[in-house]
Amino acid sequence: MVSTTLEIKTLTPIWTGDVDGKCTEIKETGIIGSMRWWYEAIVRGLGGYACDPTLSGDSCKFDTDGYEKALENGESVEDALAVGLKEVCPACQLFGCTGWKRRFGIEIGNISATKLNFVNKLNDIDMGWWIKTTLKTDPKAFYTHNTVTLTLVSEDEKTENEILVLIKLIENIGSFGAKTQNGFGMVGFVSDKELTMPMVRNEVIRYNKSNPDKSNPSEFRTLKDFYKFVVRIKSMDGMLKRFGERQKTQDYMLTGFTLKYFLRKRIKEFDDNKISTLVLNFEEIKTHIKNKTPIKKYNKVSKIAARTLFGSDLEDENSKWASLVEVSHIYKKDGVYQFRVVCFLPKILTYDDINIEFDISSVIDVIRDLLNDVLGDFIEIDETWSGLEIFGNLFED
Repeated sequence: MVSTTLEIKTLTPIWTGDVDGKCTEIKETGIIGSMRWWYEAIVRGLGGYACDPTLSGDSCKFDTDGYEKALENGESVEDALAVGLKEVCPACQLFGCTGWKRRFGIEIGNISATKLNFVNKLNDIDMGWWIKTTLKTDPKAFYTHNTVTLTLVSEDEKTENEILVLIKLIENIGSFGAKTQNGFGMVGFVSDKELTMPMVRNEVIRYNKSNPDKSNPSEFRTLKDFYKFVVRIKSMDGMLKRFGERQKTQDYMLTGFTLKYFLRKRIKEFDDNKISTLVLNFEEIKTHIKNKTPIKKYNKVSKIAARTLFGSDLEDENSKWASLVEVSHIYKKDGVYQFRVVCFLPKILTYDDINIEFDISSVIDVIRDLLNDVLGDFIEIDETWSGLEIFGNLFED
């Protein structure tokens, strides 16, 4: 076993809710769940297959019978394990599946839940009602001004490297815990360990050779379909005035809900001419709407596009949809206030039986333009990076 201690800095509060939807204690299982989600994206981004264990019939299973038979035939433990793991995807090999335990454990140091005070208003938007509905009254999440320790216990150095690579990626584009689409879980970490990508890539190559027919459904999230840009704040005083706030926060400002809803509302208001620049199969969807006799909330291409990108608020269970665009809360890093936008934009999406083909560069440009329109005097927006570019840059000399 290999034990490593990292220092974690909470940039925005971490949410790991319980069955009642409240944060009362940090739950390592919630952190590990988000880590697996991002590891799946890495594996798929490198051209490998990763199952989704939340889907019935899709999760992997260790071949116990094959493993035991190999041992009976005199094969080594290593060779027998190779038989048992033949059809276990790289994500399950690391995070465990039926018959195969997880290869690591984590323990988060002492961190307390703190009361959350959200910035509810921006221009004509007031999100107080939505925040109360989503997070209940007096919500709390985990945040500290100091660093907190994360102890990682791994089966071996190879496993340790894979987890450190994963955590480094999460620091750059991902997040810890739940409700990340609403701005939570941004972290920084400190480690002097050297990262090696080939160990991760080798697992993908090995699995692909043994399972050439395995492929990922288009809706599974993969690193190659992620895009990120950072918005740096030139004037916090100006930002606070724009949000109607009187007092400056020390380290973070809870604006993720409001900024994302602002983008959603503006795109939903686009006329046909403007939305057709974002949706390549605009005419096809418009025809679909005419034939479907949709409800009022669902009667324009712009409304469908906005709900696809930023999540659905329709009551129909089949129409619920998580946001594909994550807008973090404002946080302070290296003395600079900033927030980041991460988009998941595959070539074709299916939302409520409608296939939608977005012009990816146009979607990103529109999001950037809308943020500039409302905050432009007080911000500067960095260039956009793809998930694979970000991942590759982790290993540059």
